Amino acid sequence: MRADIRACVHLRAQSEGGRRSAVFNHYRPNVRFLGTDGEAVATALCALRFDAEGPVEPGSTVAAHLKCEAPVALEDGSAFVLVEGGRDVGGGVVVLPPA
Repeated sequence: MRADIRACVHLRAQSEGGRRSAVFNHYRPNVRFLGTDGEAVATALCALRFDAEGPVEPGSTVAAHLKCEAPVALEDGSAFVLVEGGRDVGGGVVVLPPA
């Protein structure tokens, strides 16, 4: 179970149904974590801290840390979806450090 998660995050472009505007550090979407079958296994409110400096534009892929309000059981390579107002605006893959 982890509450602090390292991940590769992609923000969908507006043309793909994503956001119109950039996001900044401490952006707090709902995060839906997916199982190997693609079904949601957990949902948590998480704050994202990006490795990139400044705003992260829609259509970008960046490394980030997710700080979730509640611990989530994850594996390296677990997928997740960023949700805003019921709309999927991005997603990513969990990258766990070596044990």
